[in-house]
Amino acid sequence: FSDVIKDFEDSLEKLEDEADVLDKNILKIPNQNLINQLFTLKRSSAYYRKAIYRNRDVLVLLQNMETKFIKKKDDFGPLAIESMQIMDIEELLKDRLSNLLEVHLSNTSNKLNETMKSFTVIASLLLLPLLISGIYGMNFKFIPLAENYNGFYIIIGIMMMTFEKCSLIKFYTHSSIFFVIAI
Repeated sequence: FSDVIKDFEDSLEKLEDEADVLDKNILKIPNQNLINQLFTLKRSSAYYRKAIYRNRDVLVLLQNMETKFIKKKDDFGPLAIESMQIMDIEELLKDRLSNLLEVHLSNTSNKLNETMKSFTVIASLLLLPLLISGIYGMNFKFIPLAENYNGFYIIIGIMMMTFEKCSLIKFYTHSSIFFVIAI
């Protein structure tokens, strides 16, 4: 049994080394390969957890069993303690892997938020010009400046001025709700 426990300890050390590598790289180069490795480590950790718990149960049974084949029951006590220590190490590894996954998801969410902020800025800059062009694109009998010779150019100028005004307000206020001020 001591050899089996030593093998578990060595295997968990290898898993911890792999977790160290993931820990260093998860924020530098987050990609799907690292996430696959993370889930593989979590799966391996779960398999080890099951095996360690089963071995601990066997050790407790052997320690409490009355039989003439086992002479030294005191030898199982230290093995059970080592088994408990390995279970604690595995539990810490499981928590560490879960935290790595949370860090990756948080990082991905932050990048998505930055992307959405830039899309929001672009959409709000184009809001007023698109509104004006949408209104003038309708087929009504009376639209201001529709009969004017330079009406088209005046409307284009108004759209460009509103776009420029919105851009300047956004630049100077750093606010994403700037289009309300422009109106």
